[in-house]
Amino acid sequence: MGKEEHAREMVVSLYLSETIGFDALAESVGRQDAEAVRTSKELLDDGEALADELADI
Repeated sequence: MGKEEHAREMVVSLYLSETIGFDALAESVGRQDAEAVRTSKELLDDGEALADELADI
């Protein structure tokens, strides 16, 4: 894995862990890729919330 790819992965990881915000992510990886990551995060978060709700039933 190249240094650039590793850096991109680190920035995405920081965003997913809510250490950095969307603007910092977009600045690092580009707006289009940042939008894709944000959408994926929203889907993951929604899935976790649904799983928690189902576990309570």
